[in-house]
Amino acid sequence: NAEFSGSNAGDARKIWNHVDEMRLKPEQVQLLARNGLRLGTASPASWPAIQTILDAGGAKITSEQLFPQRGSALPVQVGSVEEGTSIFCYQADGRLVGKSFPGGEKIILVDYALHPELDGCTDLGVSFEISREGGEMVWEQRDGVMRQVPEQERHRFADLTSVLTMHPGEFLVLGPRDEVKNEYLVGTQYLATKKGGGSVRLTFLAPLPYQTQSATRPPL
Repeated sequence: NAEFSGSNAGDARKIWNHVDEMRLKPEQVQLLARNGLRLGTASPASWPAIQTILDAGGAKITSEQLFPQRGSALPVQVGSVEEGTSIFCYQADGRLVGKSFPGGEKIILVDYALHPELDGCTDLGVSFEISREGGEMVWEQRDGVMRQVPEQERHRFADLTSVLTMHPGEFLVLGPRDEVKNEYLVGTQYLATKKGGGSVRLTFLAPLPYQTQSATRPPL
């Protein structure tokens, strides 16, 4: 993650000069834009230019390795939802729909499918959901073992789910559209804030795909 704060928040937009946003269908790009989101892929050759922008903008960098459970999508937690928070989303049919949440976690869910026949290309599916532990315990199979876990109440902004085909070595870039002023839209709620002079967050995801004989993924 890279976070630009205060007067440097505008520097984040320069990164998109080095990102291919047209891996998605034009209508999906437009829908993401209406919801305050930008999503695309970048090549290894673009990283030095992006690194220069990050350094010049004084971006705060945090990094971590994330491993999905076998056969499951990868949840990336980006923050908490305060009780009573309302989040709005433009649907594919043009309607603006909002929902108030009793709390929970903001999750970017990354699904994946390998294509060995396409020289190692990987499909990444990116979704946005709010997850909250319910009051009941349920049995769930994890890593081949049945375990009792808290029931998860989930709300997914389904129309925003986007699938990109990535070539080996490429990485995903996700960020907010800085011209969107509606603080209740998905993009602003997940990746931007007006607190303390304002900040924007860009997420970089570099997949390192591997496939075992015991775990395969269906097409997205």
